[in-house]
Amino acid sequence: MYAGAERRVRETSAIATAATVAGIAAAGIVCAFAGLVLTHRIMPSLALAASGVLVAGTLASAEFGIYAVLAIAFFDGLLKGISPGWHTILAKDVLLALTIIRWLWDAAVGRHQLASFRSPVAAPAFLFIVYCGAQMFNTTTASLTVALAGFRAWILWIPFFFIAYDTFRRPHQVRRFIMVIALLTLLTSLYGVVQYRIGFEHLTKLGPGFDFYHRFAGGEHVRATSTLVNPGVFGAAAALSALVCLGGIGFVQRPQWLRTFLAVIASVSIIGMAASGSRAPLLSLLMAIVAFLVLIRRRQFLVVMVVVGLVIVGLVGELAPDVFQQRYTAEKLNLQTIIRRVSIPLAHSLYQVARYPLGTGVATGIGVGRVNRLMPGPLAIEPTAAGMIENDYGRDLRELGFPGAFLYIFMLYRILMVAAASYSSLVFLRYRWMAGGLIGVLVAVLGLLTVGTALYLAPSGPLFYLAAGICARLPVMQHAPLAALEQGGWRPVTRRVLAPFRLQPSGSSKPPGAA
Repeated sequence: MYAGAERRVRETSAIATAATVAGIAAAGIVCAFAGLVLTHRIMPSLALAASGVLVAGTLASAEFGIYAVLAIAFFDGLLKGISPGWHTILAKDVLLALTIIRWLWDAAVGRHQLASFRSPVAAPAFLFIVYCGAQMFNTTTASLTVALAGFRAWILWIPFFFIAYDTFRRPHQVRRFIMVIALLTLLTSLYGVVQYRIGFEHLTKLGPGFDFYHRFAGGEHVRATSTLVNPGVFGAAAALSALVCLGGIGFVQRPQWLRTFLAVIASVSIIGMAASGSRAPLLSLLMAIVAFLVLIRRRQFLVVMVVVGLVIVGLVGELAPDVFQQRYTAEKLNLQTIIRRVSIPLAHSLYQVARYPLGTGVATGIGVGRVNRLMPGPLAIEPTAAGMIENDYGRDLRELGFPGAFLYIFMLYRILMVAAASYSSLVFLRYRWMAGGLIGVLVAVLGLLTVGTALYLAPSGPLFYLAAGICARLPVMQHAPLAALEQGGWRPVTRRVLAPFRLQPSGSSKPPGAA
């Protein structure tokens, strides 16, 4: 029964998708023609056509809007370098706003209910957003412009949890999500490896927007940025994409070549991450893979991963030998260095929060970035709040004080517990496998927060909330009983998570306890 219903849904979805694609293509053609008429130039016309496609697609589908934002996020550094300005800085914001409008419109016309507002994440997320808004008017705030940028940095990607929770309700949507991530990481990772070999000269010839890339090249040693803003962001994106692809290997059951293709893409993304020379993404990826293997509990896959890992190490040694010599040595990557990278920012933030228990405000300049270059004058930043703390937990303490830190950590805890509770409700192996990959994304990002601003930067931030929202809806997709989850049964989450997982073997289709 479920198979037939799912097949009918797929057929209807295919027809609707074809009509939507035709409309989006028409919008792109019209925009390209208008660009040619107005400018008589090819490149501006192509840029206008791409903008028309993204805007039209986002207004037509919230799911398309998610993919549009991810596409911009994965190519953020390239776009900002080629054409620096407000239009590239705020491109993600505009598409996210249009996605939110489409999501709310779908709820208003009855295409879905705002079930995400009843999830355990809703209350702490709402309180955190309100508190961040109040911190814009902290007494130490010296510039409302900087405060607005700081507020944006803290709350920008939180809506993606709610949009994904309400939008992703069918398995074929998860399949599309996997393929979009696979395509984006394939393009960026391959280019990252090439960039590591040839440097940044080909980019600097395009314009002065890429001049800041020179800081990532010292002598013959290059840390690849790929199409993103810096090597750390590229390394994090590659690591998180590899985890999505690992989850997709078990979720996408047919055809077999596609599963092999996802395994290859996961390997390529890890090689790209190595080309970035990023240490935090490497350690976070290792933590996430351990969590993934614990969740799927497949010994034969562990053997395969060990073999593939050895092959990847060999390829990295051939393609990026300087990485091991410059970044992944015992001097650069050891327990003492890791502890120091985590403890020093935390100690600095604890010193400041002792002086300002309610925080120094969001006006630290951490979320300003290139906006500062576009302003008519330098932005004023309060000295007591100035300076980057390369640790999201420490930055939260410094900027938002004890109440903000509590709300932030509580929101992250609720997200992780909701994902774990959803995993415990899964019956079929393919869904458990996908949940393992998505929970791996959450674990990796939580690790990245100790040494970087992972939830501010794209695509790490949107991927975190998307992974949480999709993972929370996997039980609905497998048609498992969800009475406890939908009727307020979320409270005993901790007890359910700590209880032994009573799951059926991979070949069984019966829920736990069925005769």
